Parts: sequence; C-alpha cells; structure tokens
Amino acid sequence: MAISLVLAVFFDAKARREETWLRQQFPEYANYQLRVRRFLPGIY
Repeated sequence: MAISLVLAVFFDAKARREETWLRQQFPEYANYQLRVRRFLPGIY
C-alpha cells in the first residue's frame, strides 16, 4: 500500500512537470487541459 502511495505521488509530480513543458511548447495545450482530466476521466 505504501509503494502505491509513493508511486501515485511520483506520477502526479511527473505529470505536472510534463504539463508545464507542454504548455510552453504548445500554447493550445492550455485549452485542451481545461477539457481533459489528468488521470481519471471526469474526476482527476
């Protein structure tokens, strides 16, 4: 259970870093990000 929690935190941090890079490279990504959730559709 602890490993799952560590992995969830790791992947969330990794996704946030990648999203920052994507917004810098592709300005239209911000609009896409408003429509689509990060991991769980409609939730998170």
